[in-house]
Amino acid sequence: MDKITVKDLVDGYNSLSDNGDERDYWLEDTVVINKYVSWSSMVTLAKAIIEASCFDEYHNIHVDSPKKDLLTLVGIFTLYTNIEFDQTNVINDYDLLAEKRLTSWLLDRIRPYNKPSFEEIVKMTYEDAITNEYESHAFITKKLMDMWPHISEVVMPLINKASDALDKVDENTFKEIVQTINR
Repeated sequence: MDKITVKDLVDGYNSLSDNGDERDYWLEDTVVINKYVSWSSMVTLAKAIIEASCFDEYHNIHVDSPKKDLLTLVGIFTLYTNIEFDQTNVINDYDLLAEKRLTSWLLDRIRPYNKPSFEEIVKMTYEDAITNEYESHAFITKKLMDMWPHISEVVMPLINKASDALDKVDENTFKEIVQTINR
């Protein structure tokens, strides 16, 4: 499938007369709609969208809902068409399509094939991320994991000293210690 950039698509669309039929025929011939997108492709892209729009550089939750929605729409167009977005200026590319109402035209043609809906997969991925990162158990686990290097700096030397001391204890003394603990 030959790719077409958003800019080339919009330029080609603009070069035609305002006659709706001519533009529609040209779009039908130019834009290729994928009738099937694999589950793994949708999940992989959904995870990337959530990572980019819901976490800061320290992997703390910082949700940017407009960014998540924009990336979801761009994801739909990327998965289901031959349209290629400029990764350095996605917002501009989206605006070029939206200005000419090509986003609606594309969504109308993709909708019959977008089952299960990519939006639902993004929603599930988002909910999983929030549950896995923000719920109480996840929060406590994350904090403990963040503190582990500091805890181990203090605890490991103590464990090593205790281990060294136990290595020097003879069997009878060790049995006496165990009996004392068990009382």
